[in-house]
Amino acid sequence: MPGSIQILLTFWCLSASFLATISAPLIPVNNELERTIEKRQTFERRTDSEPAHRAQLIKVPVHLWIEGKGSPSEHWSLIIDHKNGFGAQMAHAPSHEPLGKESPLIPIGFVYRLEKTSKLENLGCTASFETKEEMNHVFSQLVEIQMTKKPRQVGGNCMDYVKKALSVLKEGDHIPKIPPRFTRIYRNNYKSVRKKVWGT
Repeated sequence: MPGSIQILLTFWCLSASFLATISAPLIPVNNELERTIEKRQTFERRTDSEPAHRAQLIKVPVHLWIEGKGSPSEHWSLIIDHKNGFGAQMAHAPSHEPLGKESPLIPIGFVYRLEKTSKLENLGCTASFETKEEMNHVFSQLVEIQMTKKPRQVGGNCMDYVKKALSVLKEGDHIPKIPPRFTRIYRNNYKSVRKKVWGT
């Protein structure tokens, strides 16, 4: 009999322990821990999306167009993506301004005809933009370049405008540097073109 009582007591203790365990209230998750986990997941999602965003960069070629090459009317322009042209032209018709007193050139944007692509000088240069909106904003900056010197002065002609336009692209990190090929063409032709076109 005492043995039976001992067995019953042992069984009762085990049962009570089990019931106490399963009936214990759940410990609430710490709110701060929840927020930390959520922030980490958000950061990981953002990090995962960044490479895809970078892969969507708009990359377009940059060329030099020399119109009327070798003639007294030679004119330089920058062509981006084969169709977006940027150059600088005289503010007034030559007949309306006295010789040597011309106003500074006025930057313009124009559409370059794709069928004339073969006439472009390859600069080995590619411009990158995050979005089309950014690209259009940069294009507006190119036509807002201020030409402070007169076209007969060093720094005031169409060749100088193209150089300034490339500098805008470089300063905005859209191109890594001024294309070396452009620098060579500019240095090798600047004096002769300036003399032939402007007589100075």
